[in-house]
Amino acid sequence: MIEVLSIVLLSILILLFLYFLIAKIIPTQALAITGGAFLIGIILISYLKPTLTPVSTFWSILSFPLKPLGLSLLFFLLAVRKIDFKKGDAIKKPGHVFLTIGIIILLVSSNPYFAYQSAYTIEKYTVETQQDLRDICVENCLATESLTQQIVGAIVLLGQNTTEPYIPYRTQIQFNRTGNRIFYTTQLYYQQRNLRNSPKIIICASQRNYLSGKPEQVNEAQDIAGILRRLGIPNNSIIQETRGLNLRMNAVEVEKILGQERLLEQPVFLVTSGIKMRRAVQTFRKEKIRVIPTPTDFYTFQKDATPKRRITVRDILPSVDALSITTDIVDEYLASIYYLLRGWLYQV
Repeated sequence: MIEVLSIVLLSILILLFLYFLIAKIIPTQALAITGGAFLIGIILISYLKPTLTPVSTFWSILSFPLKPLGLSLLFFLLAVRKIDFKKGDAIKKPGHVFLTIGIIILLVSSNPYFAYQSAYTIEKYTVETQQDLRDICVENCLATESLTQQIVGAIVLLGQNTTEPYIPYRTQIQFNRTGNRIFYTTQLYYQQRNLRNSPKIIICASQRNYLSGKPEQVNEAQDIAGILRRLGIPNNSIIQETRGLNLRMNAVEVEKILGQERLLEQPVFLVTSGIKMRRAVQTFRKEKIRVIPTPTDFYTFQKDATPKRRITVRDILPSVDALSITTDIVDEYLASIYYLLRGWLYQV
């Protein structure tokens, strides 16, 4: 307890010193130049070394105002700055405009109908891919009436954040919203076995960096492998890829594994959520991996198929789930832009 208190007091002392240094000593113009140089330096480092932990943390902070919740909070803060507490809490112009914009952003982004329609625009790509692979055909692509009936050399499961860790008060490993990828991978494997084929399953999942403990406690790929074994998949068919910290690194590491297993010339199934499939396919094809998209975890329904989702009163009312979906969509757009700028996407 004394050590923790000492650290807190020391941190406060350092912050006070920095505040005094910034506010009293360093000129405003020099501070602006220094801050700008620091920001540019961080952006350059994040461009060259995107896997560094400090860089990823900084990007999470920097990108927060670009997301629905962060953007609405930003406008609320701008509105608060326009409050004149000396004149009966009156809001000076354009404070009302900032407040209105913030409310509109929050209401729209948390509206279920808007969230599902936005998700559909992305997931439509993967639906059309399943219907007709020729729409996104590239060199050596495979066209067939049933994509999942292809003979493949491997099934690549993008399993990051599909499970919750096995911690003491839990009786077993738990699945989260994207855990269906694991069961779909199992289904694809047994479909291959029915075709008298035994593909490798490559699990892409890095260490849980938000946990500290024994390696086996923070290794998500190991947890997923254990689940697959319980579902009857032999251990010699499972390969764990734990070095990839992002989608592009996953593709690079999978390409190495396929080369070691002499499977580079064979097509592979790629399993991930429908909302992330487009970027995943283009990233893996950039590494010359012959992927067949097998998406799961859809938010929406096909408009020309049954069953169809009915619009109810609840689709008008704001919800946390809708805000989460909209945030996932924005995250995917931001990531796609970054991958495009880095040249990591295969241009169809």
